[in-house]
Amino acid sequence: DSNTYGYDPAGMRDGTAVRYAQDVRWCGVAQRDLGEGWHVIEEGLNGRTTVRDDMCHLDTNLNGIRALPMLLEAHKPLDAIVIMLGTNDIKSSYWTGDDVEERYMAAYAEMIASYREANPDVEIFVMTSPYLYTTVESLPGDRVAEVLVPLQREVAIQNDCHLIDIFTATSGMPERFPDLIHPDAIGYKLLAQTVYEGAVAALNGMQLNSDAELEQEILIGEQTSME
Repeated sequence: DSNTYGYDPAGMRDGTAVRYAQDVRWCGVAQRDLGEGWHVIEEGLNGRTTVRDDMCHLDTNLNGIRALPMLLEAHKPLDAIVIMLGTNDIKSSYWTGDDVEERYMAAYAEMIASYREANPDVEIFVMTSPYLYTTVESLPGDRVAEVLVPLQREVAIQNDCHLIDIFTATSGMPERFPDLIHPDAIGYKLLAQTVYEGAVAALNGMQLNSDAELEQEILIGEQTSME
């Protein structure tokens, strides 16, 4: 979503920028840290959800379960996929119904299954959402902490995915989130470091799906979601 896109709240406020430069966004920082043997493909979009249609922005197809399979097909073969999606799903306009949690987990599992169908040997990482410091009713931070993050952790367990805990890594640092939602440049470095450490630890010694001469590839989509 916007935290992979690199939304720049300060730049938007003063009219100087819409998003951070590529080498500031966490995918760019992760690419630098991983080195030349890796190819990080960045697929972030403002407002992207895991499974919800935004009726005001149908032309940009913000629904991850609809949009991301095409991107995965375009970039395969992939060694790893990192998904960071969910914060936009808990908006009050979307998060409705007694069975909303069950529907979220079922749809997330369906999305993961579609990724594996397109890339059978892929390693999938589910990232928890970053800490959300807002308290507004339309995007409540307590819903992320108390509902969404536990669901994301359960999704990773039930679907045999690796887990990268961005929520814990970004807790207790509101000064790194100028608009209480999106990180600043230092916050992006923290995201990149957390992904780097989690991915390298999990993939250490993994048999990659390509020849030794080919680059390892990792799709980042948030929201890749890596997601």
